[in-house]
Amino acid sequence: PELSFLFVARSIGYVLGSLLGGVIFDRVDVTHAPLVVGNLLCALGCATLPSLSALPSLAAAISTQGACMGLLDTGGNVLLIWLQGPTRVEPYMQAMHAAFAIGAVASPLFIEWALTELRSFAPAFYSIAAFLALCSLPL
Repeated sequence: PELSFLFVARSIGYVLGSLLGGVIFDRVDVTHAPLVVGNLLCALGCATLPSLSALPSLAAAISTQGACMGLLDTGGNVLLIWLQGPTRVEPYMQAMHAAFAIGAVASPLFIEWALTELRSFAPAFYSIAAFLALCSLPL
């Protein structure tokens, strides 16, 4: 029952990150900077999760990761609309959300593989964190 609080913590972080993202993207001129920071913080959170065992620190890390995900989702949507315009954005928005769906399916499969083959989920988290950090390079 205590671990179910982690879902609430991530959701609260996500909502706050989405709200903060809206404010940030309304006020900054260099819109890629918040995306890079959010992506790197998300990667850092993913890399630290396997080492945390206390519920409060785990909840703080997951909530921070949720805030970064909310910021990234809001920023990605806003930037896509700004780049393509409101009349041409639909196929690009669908493609971006399809990529999210691929990640949502692949990540649990990757973690299950790591648990089965490597007997630990930590290498999967580290690999996902490295992938997220690499995704910051083009930004």
